[in-house]
Amino acid sequence: MRSGTVCPIQSKLLSNACYGWLVSRTELKTAKLVGLAGCYPTAVQLALKPLISGASPLIDESNIVADCKSGVSGAGRKAAVGSLFSEAAESFKAYGVSGHRHLPEIEQGLELISGRKTQITFTPHLVPMVRGILATTYVKLNEQGKNTDIQALYEQHYANEYFVDVMPKGSLPETKSVRGSNFVRIALHRPQGRDTLVIVSVIDNLVKGAAGQAVQAMNVMFDLPEHMGLEQLPLAPITRILRFEPQENTPFTSNPVTRSATSSRFAFAYGLLLGLSVLGVCAAYAMWAQRTTPFKNFFRPRKLRCSMSNWLNFKRKRQNFKTRYRTNELVNWTKRPAAN
Repeated sequence: MRSGTVCPIQSKLLSNACYGWLVSRTELKTAKLVGLAGCYPTAVQLALKPLISGASPLIDESNIVADCKSGVSGAGRKAAVGSLFSEAAESFKAYGVSGHRHLPEIEQGLELISGRKTQITFTPHLVPMVRGILATTYVKLNEQGKNTDIQALYEQHYANEYFVDVMPKGSLPETKSVRGSNFVRIALHRPQGRDTLVIVSVIDNLVKGAAGQAVQAMNVMFDLPEHMGLEQLPLAPITRILRFEPQENTPFTSNPVTRSATSSRFAFAYGLLLGLSVLGVCAAYAMWAQRTTPFKNFFRPRKLRCSMSNWLNFKRKRQNFKTRYRTNELVNWTKRPAAN
């Protein structure tokens, strides 16, 4: 087939296709074919969506910079030199600066959200970790954006998004806080109160950036609870505990990730008590195992104590007999008369 032509089958599929769940869940429910966003586009598009969804944008849409970092699993599972541990460990590098395959997808997704042309400078980096993406997006606020409460805007926009956590003002998300989960964490910063807005978003590229959002889209298509099968907690201990309490008449909760210092204290106390218990058992066993332990006669049965005492006495007498015998032999040998 010549380049630039579309076969009838492809044309029919595209007419019933939908781009993920970022644009419209209504279209997703009726779609027969769903194209899911990649890992980098998911992190960047969710970070920018509230700013460009309105009739008029709050930022300069021609001056957006996305500085993203990804673990080595973002390149897939293949035998490539750059993905080897010895090559990626203790190193940090940028790649695809002149043009990355996800750049057209990011701009296309933003255009579908806003209905306007958007230009973005996208620079991915490879960091020495297995999984996770951290996207730092820089935008210039226009006059309308400067007079808008950006924190309140994001919290209101994602109020009914079960898997999007807009963190409190001044927070800094980490990739380990979403490791193994379908959650996205977003934090907003406006350094020195100027017109530059810094948006930090983190996802797990192997869940939210891959199979996780596929399950999420499938749940929407089949009219199932959107969080079904995706309620697993992140794989690393964190101070913010995930709570799943679906509201009535809504498939998702508002701000599902909440602070729980009390739960953290209980977990710490439980771990400390368990550790002390194990240490006490080990110490008791060590004292029992030593001959000089004061609890020797307490732990051992009377019959066993007698048999062990008899065996130790026999061994001591035998050793003394050997010593005396060898000494007598040596003395007798030295007293023998010399041979003629």
